[in-house]
Order: sequence, then structure tokens, then C-alpha cells
Amino acid sequence: MTKSRRQVVAPMLGVNEPEAQVVDVFVTRGRKVSVGDRLCTLETTKATLEVEAEVEGYIDSVLVAKGQQVTADEVLFEISSEPAAEPTASSSVSSASSPDPDVRPEGLLITEKGLRLAKELDLALDALPTGTLVTEGMVRDFSKKLPPPAKTSKTQFNSEIKASFDANELLIIGAGGLAKMIIDLVRQTGDYRIAGLVVEPLPTFSELLGVPVLGGE
Repeated sequence: MTKSRRQVVAPMLGVNEPEAQVVDVFVTRGRKVSVGDRLCTLETTKATLEVEAEVEGYIDSVLVAKGQQVTADEVLFEISSEPAAEPTASSSVSSASSPDPDVRPEGLLITEKGLRLAKELDLALDALPTGTLVTEGMVRDFSKKLPPPAKTSKTQFNSEIKASFDANELLIIGAGGLAKMIIDLVRQTGDYRIAGLVVEPLPTFSELLGVPVLGGE
């Protein structure tokens, strides 16, 4: 018998209210359900509806949580004709070598819209929070908090500098009046050595007060 899967979507409770709130969820993943079993309760300002199973099977995915806002036609549950099979050792090795992008980390609850957005933004699913249902809006907010990708400097260097780390060596950023003051102060104290200057954009001169210009930022 071929395994089949049926999606349970949120109905339209009102013409002027395409959104509803999930006030209760009655099933968990793996539970067997029969036709007419309650899955969840949806509520708007004018109506309340018990969403029921229309087919017999096993809850394969629970994509909503109590308190969540859902829109009409949003997938709430997935019901499979057969219970989920436990992964075999060979399948575990295969998934480890070729990870499935649709596999969600253990403990991650995310809506289908949130999952699609995470893929579009190339977000690592294991970086998303667990213990709560991650919605599309949460994924968008999370992506805004991530640091921007490092920009590759367009400055062309004439040579590559390779040197071992020395905590007593300094790099001075800039080549103006403040840089000259720092050079004088460092030389007066004698506690540090100046490795060179980092200047953006690159100046026309190659050194300042005997300190070489190493390159741009």
C-alpha cells in the first residue's frame, strides 16, 4: 500500500476576517486519529470552529501552536496513512553524508511559510529558536538581527604581508595629524613598535615619518 499524506488547512471563518487565532491544539505528532476527531480550535471575533480530521491516519506534522495567528488556507496539520517509520542505521549514515534541506532539527517547530522564507534567506535551521512555534514573521525578524556578511575589500595590494603575531606591535589606522601624534607618543614611551599604517583610500605616499603604509582597510 502506497503511503499517502493529507494536509489540513485553516478554513475561512468570515469574509472580512481571513485570520483566526488557535485557542487549543488537541493532537501531537504520531497520534492516530479517526474521521471527526478534533485537531484544534480556531476563533475569530465573531466565530469559533473545531477543526476535525477528515481522514483516518496518523498525525505526521503539527504546524501550529496555541495562541498562534493563522490565515485561511494555511496548513495546520499533515495526516499520513501510515505511522512515521524509525530511521534505519543505513538511512542515518546516508542523511549524515547528504543532509536533506527539508529535515528540521529536533525540537524545531516552524510553519510552512516560515520554512520557505528561511530557505529563501539561506538561514541555518539549527540557528532558529526551539521550544516555540517559529512563524514567518519570527524568521524575518531573526534574519534582521544577523550581522551583515563581511564585505570584501576592493583595495588591490601590491604584495601579501605575512608576519607572526606580536602583541607589542601596533597598526595605526589613518595617516593624518592624529596618526603623527600617535607615532610620536609610541616612540617616546618605547613600549611598543609600529608595524605600519593602514590607510583607506590608499595615499600617494608610501610612508609617514618613516612608518610604511601597508595597505588599505
